[in-house]
Amino acid sequence: MTKVILQVYPALGAEDKMEAMRPIGRNNDAYQDMLAGLIEVSKAADDLGYWGITHVEHHAHTEGMEISPAPLMLNIYAGMHTKRLMHGQLGLVLPAHDPIRLAEEIAIADHMLQGRLFVGMARGYQARWQNVLCQRFGVTSTASDGSDADQRNRLLFSENFKIMKKAWTEDLLTYDGPTYQVPYPYEEGIPNWPPARRSRDPTACPARSTTRARSAAWASCPSPTRHRTRSSSRRSARAPARCAGAARRTSPRRSSWATGRS
Repeated sequence: MTKVILQVYPALGAEDKMEAMRPIGRNNDAYQDMLAGLIEVSKAADDLGYWGITHVEHHAHTEGMEISPAPLMLNIYAGMHTKRLMHGQLGLVLPAHDPIRLAEEIAIADHMLQGRLFVGMARGYQARWQNVLCQRFGVTSTASDGSDADQRNRLLFSENFKIMKKAWTEDLLTYDGPTYQVPYPYEEGIPNWPPARRSRDPTACPARSTTRARSAAWASCPSPTRHRTRSSSRRSARAPARCAGAARRTSPRRSSWATGRS
């Protein structure tokens, strides 16, 4: 059966209205109207039998065309007003994110929606925001032209995707790649990490420690609901509740840049 997805570009009104009110992307009333309209559309898609609904990830769209800097939050917000509709993104721009942080946020969003989340991923092509948000990662927007910028972008996309999958599926994550290491430093491990000192304690969170009580692996949490269902039989029923929290982690050109929201 074909799965029909409704792709939504959150806009703040008709083109003439948006042009007259620029920078409408920073107009709070217009944004609230958009959120109300998004809920109406989501409910209609739910009732009409659509499989899913998605939002883009774009930033600094102050002209009002694609006000979606936080698609996961839109997924959760719309999901709380639907019953069976799947919610996702087309797509999250991987080179603009830390892979472990994004993996955690996706997993938590999936739990909040009780498994009604799907994920789309992209490399990014809009220089007006990607060149700003990605500067610390040494990556920019790109076309698929084989250039140095294209190769760097593709490297981070592929590596981040690999790390995210490992974070979701492996109880203890280790990774040594060209731009990212887990733990860091990879060979030495993370020093002064208390759970590593107690890794043999049955009440402690999972760890892989060195003889110097350094964390040598990282346990990302939580896993998405579907992975949790598959792997729950392998997990100890005696695992303490506190291990479900953060403690489980062991080891054209412009002269200024306008944010999309105030």
